[in-house]
Amino acid sequence: MSKGDKKKILIGGGGTATAWHLSSLATTAPFSDFLELYIADTHAAHLVPASILSHRFLQVLSVSDPSYPVQMLTMLEENSIDIFVPLIDDDVYTFTSDNEDLKSLGVLSTSVCRASAALLADKQILSRHLNANGIATARIISRSDDLDMHMESNVFVKPRRGYGSRGAYRCCIAEAQALFGREDLLIQECLAQPEITVEVFNFNGEIKSLSRERIEVKAGVCTKARIWHDPALHALAIAIGEAIAMPVAYCFQVMKGTDQNWRVIDVNARLGAGTALSTCANWSLASAALSVWGQCDMDPFKYLIEPADDIFVGRVYREVVMGSGD
Repeated sequence: MSKGDKKKILIGGGGTATAWHLSSLATTAPFSDFLELYIADTHAAHLVPASILSHRFLQVLSVSDPSYPVQMLTMLEENSIDIFVPLIDDDVYTFTSDNEDLKSLGVLSTSVCRASAALLADKQILSRHLNANGIATARIISRSDDLDMHMESNVFVKPRRGYGSRGAYRCCIAEAQALFGREDLLIQECLAQPEITVEVFNFNGEIKSLSRERIEVKAGVCTKARIWHDPALHALAIAIGEAIAMPVAYCFQVMKGTDQNWRVIDVNARLGAGTALSTCANWSLASAALSVWGQCDMDPFKYLIEPADDIFVGRVYREVVMGSGD
């Protein structure tokens, strides 16, 4: 696409840090020559920082509201949106890349296809699928496994259809006894820190990846990170891409088992919350993705400069006036 012929890009989950990061990039050169920014969020504009950068802000219903999908489709049509970037997992799994309603509107979703979404949305199905493709995950603990574990041993409990760390917690096997058999929960072995997020760029048959270790986390947000390219984790990124049809930009998380080998704990078909940390280290998955999504006349790989050594990045906050609330 040439300059001047701008595509309308709508970023969902507009109140997230990733939405702010994407919006900041989309509204500055060179991307501002190719893209016109729209932001959607459940909150009012004066409570959404990225709204101040947008051409237009759209307040939407909660993703849990039954009327939400229809409302979003209506807004996409009324605003002639070309690209929809879902950052909330419910959006990722609803507005898939092969969604017929989106296709009829001519809207590109940056999510995965419906088949991949079905795998990723259920942590138990995902774990078994990865295992079947030779990719190690945290071991699922069932009642029959208790014999080889002490009653005081810790396990990790999380919703089968949960997002991130929401609803997840550690407890001992004795406490978990009452949870065995619950179809809505997954009980797994506890893994060792550190937790690593691997960011992945997947385009034209080529995979690029970067690893990010959480050194410090406050209120669930990574505030200090070590960033580097890890050959073993890159090989894992390739394996995941071969096992599941993934989008242009995604991420996954790993931790180590007792054998000191990596175990995949989650796969996300979207940009991660710490994407801006990697951009700061000159490896910008967000920029590379925007260049592909917007069909911008540029090489996306130029934004992915592999670090020669470990880079340590800290996250600080920026204050912005979002509006008067009128």
